Amino acid sequence: AQVGASGGRLMTAYALAAEWSARHELSLRAGDALHLAVASDVDLELVTRDAAQARAARAVGVAVQEIGSAR
Repeated sequence: AQVGASGGRLMTAYALAAEWSARHELSLRAGDALHLAVASDVDLELVTRDAAQARAARAVGVAVQEIGSAR
């Protein structure tokens, strides 16, 4: 999937990231939320060492592979 200059898909990912970062139970930082939103939008598996990000990914239905724990 491509994000064109118009930013249509990117805006969708930003909106999703904003929604997820506002959900306090997910404990997501804005950057982590954006990574999850982009992975969700283009149907990719997220690979992370961040256990909290992996938990949030599972909670929102993003495929995730946890390769270790950074926190």
